Amino acid sequence: MFRIPITVVRTVPAAEDDGCAWRERATIESGGVLRRFIEIPQGATWADLTLRRLDEETDRRVVLHMMQHLDERAYDDHMVRQYLWFEDSSEELRSMAVEGGGTLEVTIAHYWSVPGPADYEIAVQFHGIQPSASSVVLPGGDPVAMLHV
Repeated sequence: MFRIPITVVRTVPAAEDDGCAWRERATIESGGVLRRFIEIPQGATWADLTLRRLDEETDRRVVLHMMQHLDERAYDDHMVRQYLWFEDSSEELRSMAVEGGGTLEVTIAHYWSVPGPADYEIAVQFHGIQPSASSVVLPGGDPVAMLHV
């Protein structure tokens, strides 16, 4: 006999309260990892992640990784991986392009060398513009005169 491990990913639904799709307060231990999978609403083209530190005990280093898996596309084109340094209670904002209808993986890891837990508020907001092919409006006038400086 043999075993086949199966992983089931449950996504967090995108709720539109306060213009924010997802918000959570979390305590992350030293070396701890917080991982969430968030549904991207249809029509979204950008995701903004705001990470706010809630305590001021000691300086903190955090690894942030956001990624959307898209078939037949390179991972590097649809991900953000950065080290963030919090010296006191502060806030960091990071944005990335997304495609609506998919899943955004958000991973926040508390750097291993910083002792003790830390409290954070994490929020993700989606926004975007989808052009409509039904009507296109172009300004009239002489294009050469418009470009003349």
